[in-house]
Parts: sequence; structure tokens; C-alpha cells
Amino acid sequence: MRKKASRTVIGIFVVSALALVVAGVLIFGSGDFLKDRYKFILFFQDSVKGLNVGAPVVFLGVKIGEVKDISVIQDPLKSSFYIQVIVELTSGKIKQSLTKETSGPKETYEYCNQLIKQGLRAELGLQSVVTGQLQIELDFHPEEKAIFLGENAQYQEIPTIPSKFEKLTKTLENLPIKEIVDKVSSSLNRMNALLESPEIIETLQSTKLAMKDARKVFYNINKQVPPLLNKLDVVLESYGALAQNVDQQIGPLSSKVEELVKTVNEASKQADKTLMSIENVVGENSITTVELTETLKEFSSAARSIRNLADYLNRHPETIVRGKTVDIGDNR
Repeated sequence: MRKKASRTVIGIFVVSALALVVAGVLIFGSGDFLKDRYKFILFFQDSVKGLNVGAPVVFLGVKIGEVKDISVIQDPLKSSFYIQVIVELTSGKIKQSLTKETSGPKETYEYCNQLIKQGLRAELGLQSVVTGQLQIELDFHPEEKAIFLGENAQYQEIPTIPSKFEKLTKTLENLPIKEIVDKVSSSLNRMNALLESPEIIETLQSTKLAMKDARKVFYNINKQVPPLLNKLDVVLESYGALAQNVDQQIGPLSSKVEELVKTVNEASKQADKTLMSIENVVGENSITTVELTETLKEFSSAARSIRNLADYLNRHPETIVRGKTVDIGDNR
């Protein structure tokens, strides 16, 4: 009689097979199992708390490798320590073009050197805000000088720069926190004393009363606004009627003005002719002026003769009776 198979053995066999299938999908399905991997070395001078083996290495947000080893190395010259981190990058994650991939270690490291000359730098980045886990971030920072320690010739070194959190921490450390706190405390004390002063309390009470008066004024203004708007509507209607009447009168008035302008122009021309005639009569070289000048000369000569005669009769009145006689001493 054949012995029945154990259900426990069958269950274990099925579970093991499923585990192998899942592992195969994870390893071979990702496509990274058959790809080459290249190791690089990084050096950090500050704490890397939160960075663990297996943490991702990302370039421009794309995972291209992972952390393989973390160790602390002492610098004998400076009596200080720095953190040595070895990362492993997967080939094919960074391509030189859409169709060309780096082939072989030599070409891969040469391409990495070219990227470093263009500003490729490594820094610590926050992987998860909740857990505080860190990751290695590769990005271009050409403004940061590339500093190589050269302590390990086995792997190619990628220069590092301080993380954003480290820069912020150093900035905060350099701030005069105590002086700032003292100034803030002093300012708060002054503000408290100012707010509790009798002048401020009196000012607040006056402001409260002024606000009440202002509300009363606004209430009265609101009561006066509707009648004022009604009057404004009436004024606008009257203005519209007036403007319409003015428009109707502008046409005839314009024609009268044109006639007046024509009359004035004709009168001006006639006045010019009259002035020219007067100038011909009384001008400096006109005939009337010349004749008038000669007549005035003759009148002047006649007047002179009459004055001489009157003077002679005044001295010799007997001449009227006897006539003029010739005197020896008289040469007239």
C-alpha cells in the first residue's frame, strides 16, 4: 500500500517555489542583475547621520546606484575625522546620448571625469522627511570648487559639497543668537511699558469716542445722500436741456458771425482806402501840404508889414494928417 504524501511537505515546496519566483522577478526582472557596476568613493567632513548602507544614489532625481560602505577615517595631519562612503553605480543609467551607452570601466570613468569637470558634485539629501533617512544626490554645481582628498587610489573619487542643511546650520551657528534674543526681549519690554502707559490708555479712549462720533457723522451723511442724488439728477436733466438748446442756437449764430466777419472785412478795406486818400492830401509831399505852407509864409510876411506900420504910426501919429516926411536921422 502506497504511503500518502505529507501535506506539510507539499505546502513547504509550494511556498519555496513561490519565493523563488518572486526573487527571480525582483532580480532578473529589474534588468540590473546582468549589468556592470562601478564603484566610486566620496568623502564627507560632517556627520552623515541618517545615511545607511543601501541608501539610493540619485542623479537629477533618477536612482543610478546605491551606497555600499560607510566608514570613519582619521586625518593624521589635521587630527580630525572624515566620513568615507563607497557607492556603486549601475551602467546604462547614464547615457552619453539616446543611442550610446558607456562600454567598459575605462570609458565609464572617463565619462565621469568629464562630468566632474562640468561641475558634477555629490551632497547629502533628505530621502524621507518622516524617517529622516538620507541619500546621496549627484547634481551639477560648477560654482563649487572640486576638492579631492585622494586618500584612496582604489576607487575614483567624486568631489562633495556641504548639504543645504549643513549650510543652514553653519549660518545659524554664526548668527549672534544671544544678542538677537536680548534685543527682542528689550523691544518687547519697551512695547509692554508703552502699552501700559496712561497716555496710551487715554489715547485709546479718545479714539473710541472719536469712532463713535465718526459713526454718527457717517449716519447723518447717509441720510443726506439720497436727496442729494435726486437733486443731482434734476440738475443733470436741466443741463441736458440747456445743452440741447445751445446746440440748436449754434447754427444760426455761426451764420450771423460769418456775415459780421464779412462786413468787418469790407469796412476794413474801405478804411484802408480812406486812410490812403487822407495820406495823399495831408502827407508830407502832398500838393495840399505844399500850398498850405506857402500861404502860411505869405501870411507871416503880411503880418510883419502890419506890425512895422503900426509901430511907425505909433511914433509919428501926425503922418495920418500931413503924410510921411523924410527926416535926416530917419533911414526908414
